[in-house]
Amino acid sequence: MANRRSTRTALNQLLYLPLLLLTLFTSSGFAITSGTYESGLIITAGQNHYHSFYSNAGNSINLSISGDVSFWMELYDPTGKKIAQTTNLISRNSLTLTGTYTVKVRTYYASQTGAYRLYFTDSPGTVELGALENGGKRTDSLLAGDLNSYSFVADSGDSINLSVSGNKSFWMELYAPDGSNIAQTTNLISLNSLAQGGTYNVVIRSYYAHQTGTYDLHYTRTPGAEEFGELQSGTMRTGSITAGDLDSYYFDVDSGDSINLTVSGDIPYWMELYAPDGSNISQSSALISLNSLAQEGRYTLVIRSYYAHQTGDYKLQYSKAPGAVELGSLTEGANRTDTLISGDLNSYSFHADSGDSINLSASGDIPVWMELYAPDGTNIAQTSNLISLNSLAQTGEYTVVIRSYYNFQTGTYDLHYTRSPGNAEFNALTDGAIHTGALTAGDLDSYPFYATAGNKLTLSKTSGMQIWMEVYAPDGTNIAQSSGTINLNSLPQTGQYMLVIRSYYAHQTGDYGVLYDLDWF
Repeated sequence: MANRRSTRTALNQLLYLPLLLLTLFTSSGFAITSGTYESGLIITAGQNHYHSFYSNAGNSINLSISGDVSFWMELYDPTGKKIAQTTNLISRNSLTLTGTYTVKVRTYYASQTGAYRLYFTDSPGTVELGALENGGKRTDSLLAGDLNSYSFVADSGDSINLSVSGNKSFWMELYAPDGSNIAQTTNLISLNSLAQGGTYNVVIRSYYAHQTGTYDLHYTRTPGAEEFGELQSGTMRTGSITAGDLDSYYFDVDSGDSINLTVSGDIPYWMELYAPDGSNISQSSALISLNSLAQEGRYTLVIRSYYAHQTGDYKLQYSKAPGAVELGSLTEGANRTDTLISGDLNSYSFHADSGDSINLSASGDIPVWMELYAPDGTNIAQTSNLISLNSLAQTGEYTVVIRSYYNFQTGTYDLHYTRSPGNAEFNALTDGAIHTGALTAGDLDSYPFYATAGNKLTLSKTSGMQIWMEVYAPDGTNIAQSSGTINLNSLPQTGQYMLVIRSYYAHQTGDYGVLYDLDWF
């Protein structure tokens, strides 16, 4: 045992020989540079070391010391006044004086001797590990007492996210270009619409003094972050979140467009959406739905775990109106049966002319939510079951988006669609006959009939469930509606009319009978 101790002592003396030679002649160290460390060796009991640095008023500094024994630091301002003292870390924000500061180092116990490292950062100032890449990740390690420093450039109005996670607990501090400390946390810094443009500094250290460990540091800045590229309307993206991860995507829109974004997975997630000017305009754990966006350009989406350090897989759905749809065009007078997975956004389109009237009805084994967008992207209707709009204002492609009413539910639904004028589901009505039919949940039964202006029309429910009838003229105008009888003494137009029948109460099913009588003059 004695021989091993003697050998280790001899090796330590050789290792610190340069410091030993220095301290034999002086008790002063070198000037400290931001983003670096200075090594020292206390070789005699009661010895003091002095280090210095120059800093400006308003700057913020960190000093951390670690060694093979306990040490004591004292910080003196340019006037010689002691302004801080500690066993491990001095962190001073917004210094009040410009000039040379002095750091006095000694062992905590006067009788001890030992080697140390003194770490130093000054903000603004030089950083140790260079610039962060927008949308990227840095993996680095901390030694005992270490201060790892990084930088990034941002413009006034930008928004940023910084996330750190590793095999130990860490502490992160963010400094603005003027040196002020603007945020500190153990895991996530999320700041919107930064006040200053310039170079920001990030300093990471262990949460508990003298711990060592490895960590990942994730960084996004908006506008600009786009780790996983562009989102396409009407599609789904899958992704994975590692501990502390920040996944970023982008999409381009025009002013007035409307968008929907949903995320779902095996853990809770958090989405943040940033406009082209960098402002944070929405955040959600499940759904972002924004109508008539004010800014034209590139939007940025950032996804992270809802709870710090969780990991998991997710599905991200995106739709834009106007824009590409997932499930194609709806057929007039027809029914579509489709399925919603967790967080799904099913999108469809149909063409309509100004003045047309439409009905959309959705019903399934789960509650659903339906939104309708005009050709210019305006959200013109939303409902849990029925959209009935008369005399549409715009000509072009309309977009329908369907999702579950409650987040993350899955199920199957039927979507029914009619347009007037347009194709009907059933054959033309026969004058003087009773027409019978059966309504499924959410059903829209449509019948055409030809009439001349001035004809008298009578439609009467004769039997069955309670229904709702609507009559549309050849130009698409809704001219009558009733739950029992429709009497029109003089039809206004010549051409093909349409009758649409649905249940009076949403989702009811049953049989019905309707008498159709047309008097010709």
